[in-house]
Amino acid sequence: LNETHKETNLTIHVFDESGAALADHFTISYFNGTSWSNIESPTIVSLGDGSYDVTFYALTGQSGEPLDISVVCVTARGISVSATLTCNNRT
Repeated sequence: LNETHKETNLTIHVFDESGAALADHFTISYFNGTSWSNIESPTIVSLGDGSYDVTFYALTGQSGEPLDISVVCVTARGISVSATLTCNNRT
């Protein structure tokens, strides 16, 4: 089995009805080809304006395939929001 570590970088923008919102918690997972795997220790940097830079490594079976990611965010007001997206490789 040839597994590949993919470095994944995301920029997340959190907004509510009044503009930029602060996040209290993120849960990030990715689809490894057979099931969803939670990211235990992503690097999350708050940019102070409701934007967050996120970096993590995903262990996948193929290096050239897109990566499906799920993000759940709980805002400082206790509101939970989620998104699922597909990330494509960049070289």
